[in-house]
Amino acid sequence: MTPTTYLNFDLLIEREGDAFEANVISSPAGEASNKFEMPFSEEELEDFLARLGRPTEPKGAEEFDEAAKDFGNRLFRSVFRDEVRDCLMRSRDRAREKDRGLRIRLRFNDRQQDELKLTASQKEVQQLLALPWEYLYSPSFRFPSKVAETPVVRYMHMDEPVGELPVKGPLSILVMISSPDDYPRLDVDKEWKNLNKAFADLRRNGAVELKLLEDASETALQHELRTHPYHIFHFIGHGGYDAESGDGYLIMEHPESEDEENKRTVGRRLNGEGLADHLRSRRTLRLVVLNACDAGRVSLTDPFGGTAQSLVRAGIPAVIAMQFEITDTAAVDFAREFYKALADHCPVDAALADARLAMGNTEWGTPALYMRSEDGCLFSKQDDVPPPPPTPDINYRIIVGDIKLGKLVPFLGARANLSGRKPGADWQKAAYPPSDGELAAYLSGVASDARELVQVSQYVALESAAFLNSELHKALDRDFEILPLQGFLAILPRYLRQTCKRGESPHYQLIVTTNFDDALEQAFEFNQEPFDLVSYIAEGDYRGKFSHKSPDGGVVIISDPSTYELGCDERTVILKLCGAVDRVDCDHDSYVITEDNYIDHLNSDFVLQIPIKLREKLRVTFQSSLTKPYRA
Repeated sequence: MTPTTYLNFDLLIEREGDAFEANVISSPAGEASNKFEMPFSEEELEDFLARLGRPTEPKGAEEFDEAAKDFGNRLFRSVFRDEVRDCLMRSRDRAREKDRGLRIRLRFNDRQQDELKLTASQKEVQQLLALPWEYLYSPSFRFPSKVAETPVVRYMHMDEPVGELPVKGPLSILVMISSPDDYPRLDVDKEWKNLNKAFADLRRNGAVELKLLEDASETALQHELRTHPYHIFHFIGHGGYDAESGDGYLIMEHPESEDEENKRTVGRRLNGEGLADHLRSRRTLRLVVLNACDAGRVSLTDPFGGTAQSLVRAGIPAVIAMQFEITDTAAVDFAREFYKALADHCPVDAALADARLAMGNTEWGTPALYMRSEDGCLFSKQDDVPPPPPTPDINYRIIVGDIKLGKLVPFLGARANLSGRKPGADWQKAAYPPSDGELAAYLSGVASDARELVQVSQYVALESAAFLNSELHKALDRDFEILPLQGFLAILPRYLRQTCKRGESPHYQLIVTTNFDDALEQAFEFNQEPFDLVSYIAEGDYRGKFSHKSPDGGVVIISDPSTYELGCDERTVILKLCGAVDRVDCDHDSYVITEDNYIDHLNSDFVLQIPIKLREKLRVTFQSSLTKPYRA
């Protein structure tokens, strides 16, 4: 049976004096280390890489297999010898005893780049990092990356945790095929046909949704990602590597002129950091697949550079990049088997191992996996998805009716995050949004804290305001489990639309919250329900004002609340009275949390800074509650 859970074997590769050092920093069998030298001459390495880079040339599978075994065995015997080899063997045995797989995680980014430059020449470091480690081989392990029991990944350790994403319905894949007129032409129709061939069964079974972005430009990509949630971005096109900047890039299409009759596109570079800027804030995006030349290449001047590496550093949990040119047949086989395994909820590295087996004997080592997910699980099983909303009962209809009449505005206070939890579950391990008491305990560094959050945060801020903000960001910058309360509010808009009469407005809800987390927003995004977000700004140049984030991702500072227009009749508005975490940029975090914050907050005219339409809704609701208290 293919293992779906793994123990990790972490191997850190460093330069040490005149040699390299392989350090097992974590494994089921403890730690180990040994020194080694580059096992290939420059000519031998170039010859092997050249063979990998010419997949269209005829070559015997048996001949290539022998060459790959020779290359991989020399690499294995050099790096995995003595203590390190023994540690690997014992680790595999212990993993088997637990009915687990053993994930071999190659780590190159645990030291600072400058330190690496001081201890080794750039050329030697580049040669080592650029080796196709996927071809590691030994008689006892065979090709470990080709077996789901022992996947080989290029692991990049990051402080921010990566959780699984509950997926409601099929995996949603956005495909871009870029072929500008001033570059060697790709047969776009053929590429799209090949992908449809690979996905035929998965689409038929409803496991995936595939969409081709007809306009392969940077602006079109930005707009598509802003308006639709996707789980996977799959790029096919040209790529390259800029030695001067130390970053890879993709070639996007750009219109040469506005003349529609003579429409022609030219290639425009989008480097790894630029692509990362477009993708990093898309919370549903878990995987990027790059079928482009040099997308998996490692930088000569920056061991942490390159397109794939830039995306992982920006927060994408996993990136698969083709190290070499790949044939149509191999690309179809890869996509079919890889996405099938992923749709079956296999860890991404296990899915890739299955795909390698389907790619034949010559190109299976072409895909390289860069990963920052701890366990490789990118998507949770369908059983883990919150259940559908209950059949509306009398209380449900009362709530809907009162929202329509303006008699009810849901208000989520600090203890709202305790609603609907599993008894005794740890909020951090179970990925629950924290309550005020849990945040107080977290900031105090103890299991529980009897003091109020406002007192604890004031004490921490007196020591270091920067530390307070940093700790809050760590606690809140994560994907939360959708609890019943947030899930209930997120499905209400759909029910409001279903129950309104023809020509009648759905009377979308205004939701007020004093929580700092974005669990409610995540629930709306999970249900693909658009909303406007209005947040208080507690710090910086615009302190005391509110910002408005629209569904397309645009953010505006509300300078004149008396005239500012909000689409209250078009969708839900979430009003955050005490600021919020910013998952994209921690510098934009804003919290009314300390005693000083609350004094400033209450002494200001912050109520008058709320857009007038929202103030009017709150006023009408308040007056209604005085004359007729809420019944439910």
